[in-house]
Amino acid sequence: MKRILLIEDDTNFRFGLKELLAQKGYHIEEAGDGEIGLEKYRAHPADLVITDIMLPKKGGLETILELKKETPHVKIIAMSAQRNTFGVDSLESATVFGANHILYKPFDLDVFLDMVQSLLAPSNNA
Repeated sequence: MKRILLIEDDTNFRFGLKELLAQKGYHIEEAGDGEIGLEKYRAHPADLVITDIMLPKKGGLETILELKKETPHVKIIAMSAQRNTFGVDSLESATVFGANHILYKPFDLDVFLDMVQSLLAPSNNA
């Protein structure tokens, strides 16, 4: 069973994604901020990390940077409802930091599931 770490501070949104992914047969670990997410990843590395960009304590960009520094092969989907912060698109920056895919909230759940499935496909696990 593939493990996914879901880092999202919006409890209701996180619960909805967790339920959707669990229905598809994935084991989900969850965290409400980047610090807890990193702790959980270090304790039990996941096959895929899905993280919000705007998080309390440790933001998504910093979380992605640390994950990629420690485990360069980790697969990451970054998501955010904000398109610009101080003239910079944080979500676009996530790809520079190492995210494989980005999603602007709200997003189509079928597109989201396709991204998850493609990143977890056997040919992508090298």
